[in-house]
Amino acid sequence: PISLSFPAGVAADYLGNIYVADTGTQTIVCLNAGKARTLATQPALDGIPLDLSADPYGRLTIAAAGGGLYERGLDGFLAPVIVSAGFESPRALHQSASGQLYFSESSRLWSFSGPGSLKLLAGTSRTPD
Repeated sequence: PISLSFPAGVAADYLGNIYVADTGTQTIVCLNAGKARTLATQPALDGIPLDLSADPYGRLTIAAAGGGLYERGLDGFLAPVIVSAGFESPRALHQSASGQLYFSESSRLWSFSGPGSLKLLAGTSRTPD
């Protein structure tokens, strides 16, 4: 069996890939057909991976403990989506079919669909720095 060390988030895409945010090894792991491969590690994420979400097209959004959200595109490139010291460990990611990203952090619920679209849906009104 494939060993993990404290998996904290899991997502699956339409191709049958299962993605795991493994906080113990500080990596994002992809499982498919009984094989595992590492997709990202803590230095690239600027924080320990806490959770992730796969959209219908195979892109991953990854939440890191440093407060950032990152996207791994179809090309495999990892890019920051939202990097903010004001976020406190974003979690509970969900990507809608239309591409809207929902996530929680601290006592707040947020939505995000692209640059300039960060919106507080519930919780206190403090905006991240």
